[in-house]
Amino acid sequence: MNDKPEVRAAGGIYLLEWKDRHLGIRVDRLYEDSHYNVTGEVRIESTAPGINGHLHQARLNLTSTSARKTLAKALDEIETMPGVEWAKIVEELCVTVLHLHRLGEPPTRLDAVQPRVALKYQVEPLILANQPNLWFGDGGSTKSLLAAYVGLLVQEGRSQNGLVTEPGKVLYLDWEDSVYELKDRVTALRRGLGLETNTDALMYRRCAHGLATDLETIHHIVMDNHITMVIVDSAAYACGGDPLKAEFPISYFNALRALDVTSLTIAHQPKELRDNKMPFGSVFWFNGPRNIYQLRKTEEMDTDVVQTGFFHVKTNVGKKRSPVGYEIAFENTAENNLHSVSVHRTDIKKVPDLAKGLPLKQQIIGVLSGGSMEVEEIASAIAANKDSVQTVLYRHKNDFAKQPNGAWGLPFDEALPF
Repeated sequence: MNDKPEVRAAGGIYLLEWKDRHLGIRVDRLYEDSHYNVTGEVRIESTAPGINGHLHQARLNLTSTSARKTLAKALDEIETMPGVEWAKIVEELCVTVLHLHRLGEPPTRLDAVQPRVALKYQVEPLILANQPNLWFGDGGSTKSLLAAYVGLLVQEGRSQNGLVTEPGKVLYLDWEDSVYELKDRVTALRRGLGLETNTDALMYRRCAHGLATDLETIHHIVMDNHITMVIVDSAAYACGGDPLKAEFPISYFNALRALDVTSLTIAHQPKELRDNKMPFGSVFWFNGPRNIYQLRKTEEMDTDVVQTGFFHVKTNVGKKRSPVGYEIAFENTAENNLHSVSVHRTDIKKVPDLAKGLPLKQQIIGVLSGGSMEVEEIASAIAANKDSVQTVLYRHKNDFAKQPNGAWGLPFDEALPF
C-alpha cells in the first residue's frame, strides 16, 4: 500500500485520501494549547464496496505518541479493513497535518507570479471573483431578491441584462428568512427566465451563529459541494456581534477570507443614512470588501414594477463603474402569492427617484432627453442649484447644445426635436 496520501487543505480542514485503499480521513477543529499540543477531530471513512462508509471518529492529540498508538490499535480491530497498516496510516496522518498546520500559507516569489490578464468577475460588472463583495441599501431595496437573481445566473451559467457570469456553484447563507422564502423567490425568478422550476441546484443553509463561529461547518459544506460563490444575508447578523464594533466585522471578513471563494454580503442601511454612501456600522464594513455597491429603489407604492439602481461606491481593483439600473416586474397568483419575477435593464437617467444618485451631468442629460429646457427649469426638475447646473452646461459643451432662444438641449441625435 502507498503510505503517501493525496492531501487537500483549506481553512483549517485537512482531507487525506489513500485511493488505492478506498480510505479517506478528515481532520478539523484543530486546537493548539500553550504547550504546543495540537488536537483535532478525526473522521475516518471507507468508500470500498460493501463497507458502511463510517469507520471511526474521535478527538486525537496529533503530537502524542501514546494517542497515535491507541488510535491505531482501535483501528486494527475493525474486521472490515484487513491488511491495512494502521500504525503507518496514523503516523503519516499526524505528521502531514502537523506540518501543514504549522506551515500556514507559504511565501510566494513575485517573479513567479504571472501577470493578471484582465479583471476577473463572477458577475461582471457587479461581483468580483474570489473577493469579498458587499451590497447595501435601505430595507425593501430588493437586495435579497437581486442577490438571488445573480446567484441563479451563476448557478445556471447564464448571462443577461449586461451581466456576464462565470458559472459556478452557489451557497446561500441566510440569517433572516427561511428556505421557503428563498425557494419562492428562486422559483419565481426561474419562471421569469423561462427555466424549469423543479431543477434548481442552488444550495441553502439556515444560520443562527456568527460566520466566524460557524466557519468550520460552513467550510465543510463549501468543500464537499465545490461551492464557488457564497451569498450572506445579512451582515448585521452574520458578524456575530455588534456591527458598530471593529472586532466583529474584522473577524467576519477574516472568516470570508478563509473560505477562499467569491462572496456577496448583503447589508442594511437606514433610510436616513442613504445619502451617506456608507454601509451601516463600523468603518470596517467599508474597508473589508474589495467591491461595494449601494442599491436604491424607486419609491412608488402598490405597484407590480419597481426600479433599482446600483451605484458603485468602492473598488480596490480598477476604476469605479457607471451606475446601472434594473426594472423588476412581479406577477402574483389570484391568491396574491408570488408567481414570477422578471428582471430587465433600465436607464437610470430616465427614472427620477434613481437619477438623484447620479452625477449632476447625468441628471441633466436625463431631463433633457425629453426636450430643451431653460436653466431654471432644469434646476427645478432635478432639485439642484441653478448656478451648479449652469456651470455643468458650459463646462460640457460637447454634451449640451444651447438653443437660439436661450434654452438648453442635447446635441444632434441625442435630442428630441425642439
